[in-house]
Amino acid sequence: GTSGMPCGFSYDLASDPTDNSRLFAPATGLGTTSDGIYRSTDTGATWTKVSNPAMDAFLSNSPNRVEIVVGNAGGGNANVFAAICNGGSLAGLFRSGDAGQNWASLDLPSTTEQGTSYGIHPGNQCAVHMSLVADPGDPNVVYIGGDRQPANNENGSLVSQFPNSIGASTYG
Repeated sequence: GTSGMPCGFSYDLASDPTDNSRLFAPATGLGTTSDGIYRSTDTGATWTKVSNPAMDAFLSNSPNRVEIVVGNAGGGNANVFAAICNGGSLAGLFRSGDAGQNWASLDLPSTTEQGTSYGIHPGNQCAVHMSLVADPGDPNVVYIGGDRQPANNENGSLVSQFPNSIGASTYG
């Protein structure tokens, strides 16, 4: 078609809360340079690829979930966040402060237990247990949820008893 959105898997559709004609969606599973994050400024009639090569590398690697959220900054300053899961874990987290024109890679959240770093999906359930929400007041803040806390003997490493290093007292 002429819409610009390739046929592929799309795991999410996010709208800009300050401009309901601006939408974001991923297209993956194509195995081509068409894998990426797309933006529409006309309520989905036409789409333009806006992701950068770093994002595309994760998206072309058979992601099992992509989450996109748009904050309240509005206009050309619209803050957009994208989280990409590969292999059951969070693989990439990105932010755009200009409605998807430019993207920056963000550090992946983690906790360190007994000298070993664990991501937010030690249970490898990113495809099921991931949440992403843009802060309504601060365009530089995003909240992301994982699947659980690391367990004792996780990946052959002894994890300290609860509370752990971030103060969690249970696995949930």
